[in-house]
Amino acid sequence: MKLSVIIPVYNEETTLAEIIRRVRATGLAHEIIAVDDGSTDSSTQILADLQSNGTPPLTILRHERNQGKGAAIRTGLTAVTGDLVLVQDADLEYDPADYSTLLAPFADPTVEVVCGSRNLRRNPRSSFAFYWGGRLLSWIANWLYGAHITDEATGYKMFRTHLLREIRLESNGFEFCPEVTAKLLQRGAVIQEVPISYTPRSWEEGKKIRWYDGLIAIWTLIKYRFFYRGNQQRARLIRRPIDQQWAMVGITLLGALLRLPQLGAQSIAFDEGYSVAVGSADWSTLFQATLSSGVHPPLFYILYKLVLPLWGISEFGARFIAVVFGLLTIPLLYRLGHLMFNRQAGLLAAMLLAVNPLHTWLSQEARMYIILILLSTGNMLLFWQALRTGQRKYWIGLTTVSGMAFNLHYFSLLIPLIQFTTILGNFRRYSRRFRLWTASQFIAGIILLPWLVAIARREHQSFGIGFLVKPHFLDLPLTLWNFTIGLSFHPFWPSTALFLSLVTAVLLNGLRRRGESFRFAQVILVLWVFLPLVLVWTISQRSSFYADRYLSFVLPGLILLLAFGATRMARSPWRVGLIAGLVAASGYGLVTTHLDPAFQKDNWRGAASYVMQNEQPGDAILLYTTHIKFSFSYYYQGNAPQKPISLNLDNFPIEPLTEGHRRAWVVYPYTRRPTHYPMQPLMPDGYWDDDPARNPLLVEWLQARADNVLDYRHFRGVEIWLIDLTAGR
Repeated sequence: MKLSVIIPVYNEETTLAEIIRRVRATGLAHEIIAVDDGSTDSSTQILADLQSNGTPPLTILRHERNQGKGAAIRTGLTAVTGDLVLVQDADLEYDPADYSTLLAPFADPTVEVVCGSRNLRRNPRSSFAFYWGGRLLSWIANWLYGAHITDEATGYKMFRTHLLREIRLESNGFEFCPEVTAKLLQRGAVIQEVPISYTPRSWEEGKKIRWYDGLIAIWTLIKYRFFYRGNQQRARLIRRPIDQQWAMVGITLLGALLRLPQLGAQSIAFDEGYSVAVGSADWSTLFQATLSSGVHPPLFYILYKLVLPLWGISEFGARFIAVVFGLLTIPLLYRLGHLMFNRQAGLLAAMLLAVNPLHTWLSQEARMYIILILLSTGNMLLFWQALRTGQRKYWIGLTTVSGMAFNLHYFSLLIPLIQFTTILGNFRRYSRRFRLWTASQFIAGIILLPWLVAIARREHQSFGIGFLVKPHFLDLPLTLWNFTIGLSFHPFWPSTALFLSLVTAVLLNGLRRRGESFRFAQVILVLWVFLPLVLVWTISQRSSFYADRYLSFVLPGLILLLAFGATRMARSPWRVGLIAGLVAASGYGLVTTHLDPAFQKDNWRGAASYVMQNEQPGDAILLYTTHIKFSFSYYYQGNAPQKPISLNLDNFPIEPLTEGHRRAWVVYPYTRRPTHYPMQPLMPDGYWDDDPARNPLLVEWLQARADNVLDYRHFRGVEIWLIDLTAGR
């Protein structure tokens, strides 16, 4: 069999000669076809120099302008004369010494495609994002096409030439790989994999693929799964109905469309600034800062430190990981709804989560609450499967996810209470599972134990949540309002009342028992939603811990109850109307929360920019608290020193801080009532005059200099004074 090697070339002057030398050195290639894809460096001249000497012969084709890898392969394929064809990248990541390994399976005449897998042999990894991005593509390809490949994105794919020509390639760029994979699997072709070596190069060394090429690859796999109508032999395709798959893909894409646009439009808010600062710090500072605060266990900041370098610390990059976790929750909730009730309930639950205003908002925040929602959903899914099947893999999964949740947020410790109460109410049925569940949660708790010991040994036993106010009875329904359509006091109040009535009616239908007893799934969901709310509300009458964001892990259970309440009705126009109404209610909530200023993040970008534009030598910046330094410094790149005037409950004398300076900028943030944060309206004219907890030292200092105020600015959530310090000196 004759092997033809296609080499797409675009500005590869540093490696081009060496890769052609290696291909020729194998003695296995019948011909080499190099496609110069509009190179602007010396690659064109190098190819010309190599063409006149060496075997096998080198054929050179050229594009006048750069068109992409896929276009270069299509051009090269027109000149192929061999029985087999292989695409060889012009860099040195893939070694031609593996040609013999790729050729060996073709001794069997039934073999049509052989791919080299980097994951069947221990190889270096280029980067966290690139490696796991490739793994994700393989998983998506397997899920969509019912395949079992380990490395979809591999650059080493060897085909019988007639097969590659028959599938009619269309792609121009790096999406060649997912296109050819999709079309081969659509035909029913068996992709055989063999282990290969891999030496990754970095972007600094000339790697051209970028993160958005991964998104294009995912779309390519989806596109050819659902919209391609070429020559298909669908013998091996997917185990699930196509309408179900299409619905889940569409719902997840809808969720992405609602979360990704304008992701970086708003300023980094207070807590987000803390996340970025701690996630960007060294490991020692990370643990010291997390321990000093004590508000949350360290897992989020550890995870954030690992992923933050992948996307950068721009507003978009800082929040992108939250979007990813938010989108992962959508199919996970579908799976749980499908298992608890039926496919229709699962799909509706996924749709309601995709358009849920609160979930969308938390998916656009660089904090841990969206991960808490994901882990709580996964935890309850594994709990359900462990109780139902008793299989070891589910108990191991439950232990792992519980341990992660415990180390993410203390409120996740309420999830075992929900599960314990569930088992206790059905003890006769699940008594044998109780020991396994107890062992699972004990092991998960041990993972948190070192952190709890460190917290207990701190010198100051403060948890930094003294700002939470005592909740009233009305806060319970307000939380449910917030979790369903978003707690927005918008002028469209008749529409709000109508949609709230609809949501309430559907929820009551989900709570209604049929016959003499409730369904087991209903019991779990009722405990999941209402036990944490009532328990935390009760405890908070003495010392408040009540905040919607802390309780956000009940959101999936509430949505499942709504989905069940709507889909349990007999098929009728009323049922269709209820489902449409629920989705419309969430859509309405998205619109009203988008228009509501209460959902706008504090404008630290504008405040810092204004100070930078108007500062002068000799200025000082007085920050109201140490904590706002994270958000202010994220944007402020000026030269004036930043001096906090308070730390926790300690207020510092101001005169020593301003000594030697001519002017002082006073930066004061006003927080909103935090119970249903951020769903409380901002004060249009500032909050300083109405703040009952104002720093008394700053009040006295500002009053003494009332005639020396040179400027005052009010940004969303931030007030700034500019004080002349020279007057009276």
